[in-house]
Formats: sequence, structure tokens, C-alpha cells
Amino acid sequence: MAEMELAYAFMRRQYGLIARDQAIAGGVSPLQIRWQLTRGRWVLLRPDVYALAGAPPTWEQTVLAAVLAGGDRVAASHGTAGHLRVLKHVDDLGIELVAPLGRHKRLDGVVGHRSGALFDSDLTVFRSIPTTTVARTLIDVSGRLSERHLGHAIDDALRRRILNLEDLRRTAGRLGSAPGRSMRKVHRALALRIPGYDPLHSDLETRALRVIAAAGLPVPRQQYPMVLGGIDIHLDLAYPEARLAIELDGFEWHRTRSAFDDDRWRDAELVKVRWMNVRLTDTMSDSAIVEVIGAALSQRLLTRARPDALE
Repeated sequence: MAEMELAYAFMRRQYGLIARDQAIAGGVSPLQIRWQLTRGRWVLLRPDVYALAGAPPTWEQTVLAAVLAGGDRVAASHGTAGHLRVLKHVDDLGIELVAPLGRHKRLDGVVGHRSGALFDSDLTVFRSIPTTTVARTLIDVSGRLSERHLGHAIDDALRRRILNLEDLRRTAGRLGSAPGRSMRKVHRALALRIPGYDPLHSDLETRALRVIAAAGLPVPRQQYPMVLGGIDIHLDLAYPEARLAIELDGFEWHRTRSAFDDDRWRDAELVKVRWMNVRLTDTMSDSAIVEVIGAALSQRLLTRARPDALE
């Protein structure tokens, strides 16, 4: 059957694993899942995560099983992400996962971290395992390392070309101090490697994400894909559930007539599909950004609560 072939294709890419929602999305029915388990072809490894009977157990399989059991936007992080990337001086302290705030799922043998500043740019997939980027991982473990060891880890990642300083700078610009994270050490490491580095200077997107997260507002999606007027576009930031778009108008990118016209076209097309578009500029203060986004979110979510308001 085609749906079972798709399920086994998933398993081949995922160390012999498949999550229940992946199987069902591929057309496998709950009855078929029970049949696979009853016949001993699949084995329950974690809640709603199945392994192909006979698949060789590996460290990667153990980590991915925990990630899949954690659910959407959960990723290997901290020491686990460091071990996956073989980062210098970053010790594997068992399975560590990070999830957005509000996501709390206890898993045996797993150390869970929750972050109100978990951005799309901080997440990637490496060797089929959702994980934090090298830049985010180094920042998350910075409190565990001495300044010297953090510098060694950064330099080793740079030499291996799995990190660049611009990614590290932008990631640091989005984040504040948190348990286990030492932004003082990170900023000192950047200052030694980027002439004239100023931790208070950042581009508009980095600053907007930082202040939105610091204010306790939901974290928006970055470079959110849409089709408008038959054309594939990406919104700078977006809250899809509220149909709220946030466009970042830095002057250096919007000084031409064509850029102006493109922006107006995008605004008009968003109105057609009942989205609100909010524009932020370089001249807006941090408090103004928070006030505008907070008000727009409240308005859209209130509208969404009315029956058929956004349909």
C-alpha cells in the first residue's frame, strides 16, 4: 500500500523512526498503526513514536525519538546539540531539548529547556535531527564554559566552517541573559573577533525580535512563505494564526521607486486575503515597536474570536 511505503520511507530517513502524526499525515490509519504494533513490526519507543523492529539502536535514534515525542518546534539543544556537531569543550550531559514557552512535556531521561526567545533562525536540521544552530548552541552553553573555552569553541567552529561571525552576532543580538546563558561572555568573545563590535547596535529585524521576546509577546515566524497574486513571497515576520504580517522598512532597502511600488502591491494583496500588515521602521523606539505589535495582535486575536470574522 502506498501509505505504508511512505511510512517506511520516513523511517529510512529517521533512523528507523516515525511519529504518529507523521504516519497519519502520510495516510496511515490508526488501525494500521495498531496492526503494525500487534504484529511486532513496529515497537513503541516513546509516546507516539514508533521504531521499526530490528532497527539498530544508536545515539542519534535515541535523540530523535525524544525530539519527535516532544512535538512541533522542539529541538535538540545545549550539550546534545553540541555533541551532535562535535563542538569543542561542549560536554554531552544527556539528552537536552528546547521548546517554546507554553510547551511542557515531561519525558523520561530528558532535560527540557523552555525559551520565550526561540526563533526560526535558531533552528535547523542536522543529520535528520531538528536541532539548534551552532550559533544558538554556543550561546546557550556559554554559562557552562570559561571565557577561554568559549573562545576556543567559537574559533574551532569558525575553522571548520560550521559557524560564521555574522550569524553569531545576529543570534546574540536577539537574545538576552537566561539561566545557563552568559551574554557577557558572548559579547566579550565577539568584541575580540569583530573590530568595533557594539552589542547595542543591531539591524531592525534583530532588534524587533529581541524587544518582542523581551516584552513577553509571542515570537513571530521569520521569512514566512505565502503566495500573493500568484507570486511566491516571504513576509519578514508573521503571526499566521492571527493573519498579521510585519514588514521591516529599513531605509537602505526601500529607497527606490520599485521597492516602494512592491511594498504597496504587497499591502494591497494582503488586504485581499484579510491579513493586516504592520510596518516597522528604523526610527521607531523599542517601546513603540512593542506597543504597535501588542495592539495589532490584540486586535487581530479579538477579531479572530468572532465567528467567521476572518473566514
